[in-house]
Amino acid sequence: MLESIRRSHRIVIKLGTQVVTSKFGLAEARLRALVRDIVFLRAEKKEIILVSSGAVGLGRNEIVQGGNSLSLAEKQACAAVGQGLLMAEYHRLFQENSPVVKIAQLLLTNEDFFTRSRYLNLRATLNKLLAFDVLPIINENDPVSDMELKSSKRVPFGDNDMLSALVASKLAADLLVILTDVDGLFSDNPQTNPEAEHFAEIKKREQLKRVKVGAKSDGGRGGVQSKIEAARVAAAFRVPTLIANGLQDRVLTTILSAQNHANPARFTYIHPTRDLAKKNKIGQYDD
Repeated sequence: MLESIRRSHRIVIKLGTQVVTSKFGLAEARLRALVRDIVFLRAEKKEIILVSSGAVGLGRNEIVQGGNSLSLAEKQACAAVGQGLLMAEYHRLFQENSPVVKIAQLLLTNEDFFTRSRYLNLRATLNKLLAFDVLPIINENDPVSDMELKSSKRVPFGDNDMLSALVASKLAADLLVILTDVDGLFSDNPQTNPEAEHFAEIKKREQLKRVKVGAKSDGGRGGVQSKIEAARVAAAFRVPTLIANGLQDRVLTTILSAQNHANPARFTYIHPTRDLAKKNKIGQYDD
């Protein structure tokens, strides 16, 4: 399994809110380490597409005082401020590690996947960016779309998990990597139950029933359930999903690098089996 993972060429990496930010704002040291990993993987000729959360949190720290819950309009305002801050930080960190790495921002809504002409334009743009050796950084366009900031019956967006699955599916990725604050999927909360069983691989839906779903993480909008749903959508397009702990040092290179021979960090690998595939029409087109 590990060798198959390391042979992946086109990889979509989703960074969760708990990975990108802390209660003080940007988790700069952690993000710098992840950027260093991405630069290393690109040097191995892997195509990386980054789906990053964190804009609302950064914007909130910039313009909102106090810890009260935010209205939808306030979240959208925070996202509008935070997107610029987030991209500025990515630009600075990539320049520090490798000035040759160019980045591009894409802000997407659900219509970019459900409207055929927009989807074809999106696919063409992303493929051209990769051909130009540019690293795409993607986020939900929160200031103009409330699909992620509030619940929706049409698309189960949650903290960019489903967005990353759609990107991986429609760009024919070899692997979807979701980085969160735990070592994958467990039978119980490992932070409160040290005896919780860790699932290294998931191949059947019966195994998913043993996974502890729990509540959403602080600051994020997703949770274990949204990651499972994202993995099932990716499975429908034959894309495997890997869920790992983005708080661990060098997590990306220890798992994904062909040059690394040390024991990798713990993770959960969800196979793209027919039994796991979510039967839906999300973004499905003939070509």
